[in-house]
Amino acid sequence: MSSETVSSKPLQGRHVLAMLLTFFFSVVAVDGLMISRALSTFSGEVPGAYKRGLVYNKSIAEEAAQNKLGWTVASAFDPSSGTFRVSVADKNGHGKECKAARQGSG
Repeated sequence: MSSETVSSKPLQGRHVLAMLLTFFFSVVAVDGLMISRALSTFSGEVPGAYKRGLVYNKSIAEEAAQNKLGWTVASAFDPSSGTFRVSVADKNGHGKECKAARQGSG
């Protein structure tokens, strides 16, 4: 049998206090480092964000107005004849068709 040596000094309150203070100090130090790195790489400000938001809102409104008209657009390409066909119709089905043929071999 081997004899185990046991420390003769018991764990005292000041040791526990020192361990707790060391733990919390290290947590606060790492948090401070992370916060400073985060703020130095991204300030949270995006230049022109307000104006870009207004332009985006305008484009959403324009798209909604266009969708309200009920227009449909279809396109097709016939490789054998080289014809490209586009048709546009309103919500009642009235519309126009446009054809374009290949002019030559590039």
